[in-house]
Amino acid sequence: MTRMRDPLILSLLSVMLAAPVAAQSWQEYEYPESGFSIAFPAPPVVKSEPYAAGSGKTVSATSYTVRQPTRLYSVTVADFSNMGIDGDTAIAHAVDQVQAQGKVRVDVEARINRQYGRELSIVGNDDSHSAVAIFFVDNKLYLVEGSVLATSADMQSGDAARFQQSLRFPG
Repeated sequence: MTRMRDPLILSLLSVMLAAPVAAQSWQEYEYPESGFSIAFPAPPVVKSEPYAAGSGKTVSATSYTVRQPTRLYSVTVADFSNMGIDGDTAIAHAVDQVQAQGKVRVDVEARINRQYGRELSIVGNDDSHSAVAIFFVDNKLYLVEGSVLATSADMQSGDAARFQQSLRFPG
């Protein structure tokens, strides 16, 4: 009987030991100049780009992106300090843009470190699944989106939500 249990125990141990290895690939990245930290599964590509702020106006933004074959993780930080726009308006515009991407399954108010925003779950027009967070802090709009792409064999993956939920505003 002991010999029959040995392969089972070895199989269970290998599964249990593999899980922490996969979890270790995620790392928190801090961006004090942009006022946030977040966990990515790999180092993000950082680039400056314009952000459509509504009414035909754009503001400067920085995006932090990791693309994988079946996942996409991105944070866009748009600087509204020269726009004179309030947070509620900026968040509402960002929500409208995100809602246009597909069917909203969840849209709730959210809070991180006393900062208020919104969290959404969206099934995209392309059958992707996205977990989105939108916050407005110190005249900056934070748009966080973790997506499991339609090409994924694991559409029930929690990676998108894990990414979105790792957003922090230090301080």
